[in-house]
Amino acid sequence: MVLLDYPKDGVKSLGLVTATYEDARGASMVAVYIPTSPIPSSGFLALVPEEKVISTTLSADEAMRIVISGGVLTPPVIQEACKDLEKRQRCETDVSRETSNH
Repeated sequence: MVLLDYPKDGVKSLGLVTATYEDARGASMVAVYIPTSPIPSSGFLALVPEEKVISTTLSADEAMRIVISGGVLTPPVIQEACKDLEKRQRCETDVSRETSNH
């Protein structure tokens, strides 16, 4: 199970990686199925660069409990993953500022 920004940056969605592949430029991509609440048999398919997803330690069972409960049963692992992403994004922003200032 992974977290990714969907449907827009800053909004995290829980998804299941269903495939990995390389695009025409050789970049690593993943196909992520994003189930909808409260009925996970419908959902969305997002094709995103692999570096844009955050791996979690959630089992499929735990993830489905979160989806079916509408997020009521969201465990701390998701909160920690989001904190890690925010730290990484701040770091990337700081690095790009330093690079553009030189």
